[in-house]
Amino acid sequence: MHRRRFLALSSGALVGICGCATQDTRPVDTTSDEPTETEEGVIDVLSGNDSGGTDDDDVDDDDDAPDIIVSSHEIVTTEEQYRKSAAVLAELKNVGASPSGGIRVTARFFDDEENPLDVATEYLIGLNPDETWKAYIPYYDDGSHVDSHELEAAFQVEPLPRVPDGIEILESSLDADDEEAELNGRVRNVGEEPFDYLKAEAKFYADETTVLTSNYASTSNLDAESSWPFTVTYLPYDEEWASPITDYELHVVDSPY
Repeated sequence: MHRRRFLALSSGALVGICGCATQDTRPVDTTSDEPTETEEGVIDVLSGNDSGGTDDDDVDDDDDAPDIIVSSHEIVTTEEQYRKSAAVLAELKNVGASPSGGIRVTARFFDDEENPLDVATEYLIGLNPDETWKAYIPYYDDGSHVDSHELEAAFQVEPLPRVPDGIEILESSLDADDEEAELNGRVRNVGEEPFDYLKAEAKFYADETTVLTSNYASTSNLDAESSWPFTVTYLPYDEEWASPITDYELHVVDSPY
């Protein structure tokens, strides 16, 4: 039987994804393609704050805050039948004392003359304390010319607040094998007003503390007393980086952002 975790969320967003500047969002400095190990044994520790919401001194004194670090990142290429694929593999960990909000990681790809080729971004709905995200950021074209990369990451400090009263999670179950996973569930609008938008967002686990990705399903105009069955899927990008899914965490959001 799969252990279930439920966290209901309401509207809010990672700064820089949707342009909202009301949340405290902090960057992780990861722009070197040759990460340097620190005295504490971690790589690319959190630095600074780009939202204006918190001073650095306040961050150091907040023992209850999330703290996302990038423990490694590297570029890998794989020879396929008709082309070469390229991707950045990165591991991010929450070494803080509380869950984070959304996390954005962006890879910039360059050729051997340092000319920019493309940019790709992946997003995760958040990490609980001691959880690690094994992020896979693919280059979407032929990777034959990819030579180096830069990595940028930022996370929202506060998890999104709970949804207003009115949404009830009726059921959810995970169907997973070595190649893919499906989270099937059903929620009900038990309030008196319709919901214009709902998003069921699942975080998929390879083990107790290792997260591979998050994905979502959405619906609009859920009337009062109506229910919504949903399916959230997981398909691994790459067999060597992915692992079978063993668990999930379900979030429910009433905003597309």
